[in-house]
Amino acid sequence: MRERLVVTSVASLGLAASLLLAACDHWPGFGGEGGTSGVGGTTRLEDTSGRLGSSCGSCQGGLTCVTGFPNGVCSKGCQSSSDCQGGLCVLSGYDLLCLPRCLSDTSCRPGYRCASADEGSVCAPGGSSTGGDPGVDAGTD
Repeated sequence: MRERLVVTSVASLGLAASLLLAACDHWPGFGGEGGTSGVGGTTRLEDTSGRLGSSCGSCQGGLTCVTGFPNGVCSKGCQSSSDCQGGLCVLSGYDLLCLPRCLSDTSCRPGYRCASADEGSVCAPGGSSTGGDPGVDAGTD
């Protein structure tokens, strides 16, 4: 009887850990069907929610469509990361823009990768994390 309880507890911990990891992902549709194949067999779907970093459609909360990014990106100008609703303020070309934070490439939309910036990492244009310039530099805070 005691061994059965231990197995149940371990299974419960595994389920809880899986749910916590899934809840940490920024993009809706992560792990669903369709989209672009990600690392380890995961799937990344295009985010059309209108939130910071999503593709253009109907950007929400004071965000506007910034073209020149794959499928456009919902963003806004910034002076520091405190302007970015949980994202980071980074230099893109000649403009400071808000981009969403990330932990890995699978946290980003298709066509974007998780790129290092001074204050953390952001989803920046680029299909993989190997080589190439993500097109953004860290902004000032």
